[in-house]
Amino acid sequence: MARAWRVTGLPATFLIRPGGEVAGTAVGAREWDSAPMRALLEPMLPGAHARH
Repeated sequence: MARAWRVTGLPATFLIRPGGEVAGTAVGAREWDSAPMRALLEPMLPGAHARH
């Protein structure tokens, strides 16, 4: 599985859109609740366009 997803380190995170498309990847630790990460991820959430 690591080879299929091209995982080169751990932890590895994949952001997958509802249709199955990979929207982004991150290798290594992240502070997912930080302001920059929230700004990056919140627009991808369902209904985000309706909130703006």
